Amino acid sequence: MKKPFIILAMPRSMTAWTSCFLTIGNVFCQHEVLRKDLKTDVVVKSILGQPYKYSGVACPGSLMVWQELVQRMPDANYIYIRRSPAQSLKSLAKVAQVTEDMMEDGYEQLNQKAREFMQVAEPKVIDFTELTTMKGMRKLWNWVCPEEHLPDQHLVKMHSLHIEQRREIIHAQVLGK
Repeated sequence: MKKPFIILAMPRSMTAWTSCFLTIGNVFCQHEVLRKDLKTDVVVKSILGQPYKYSGVACPGSLMVWQELVQRMPDANYIYIRRSPAQSLKSLAKVAQVTEDMMEDGYEQLNQKAREFMQVAEPKVIDFTELTTMKGMRKLWNWVCPEEHLPDQHLVKMHSLHIEQRREIIHAQVLGK
């Protein structure tokens, strides 16, 4: 039986790293799958169509359609990676090389969706700084795929891995290009 999972967060909350961490063995995690040209049903089919027992997504943009995801996949495992919206905004502005005020309106919409998701869906919550610890990494793993063995080598490798998306991609996304 397949066990889908959805991991949502504000931007710059380690979702790219999370997708790498949760892609090994019988576990597959996609990242940034929801784009302007894709509909929610395409994302759902992509998650449910994978040959892995545990398949999911870690995608901040999916906060905008969390209601549709919950409706389409009510039995999925929902997790929220918590990071202060102010820290998230500051980090995204820095990496995108724009000012924070350029993103305030869109960011407030995303933050409102995050608050609604937390109140209604009641996901499991982990702080993004906790993901930098072995204990936090094991906690997330056990939430997503409790029946799967977490290889020690993978844990050690991922503990030291830093993932950063290319600035020009983030810049284009922030500016809506």
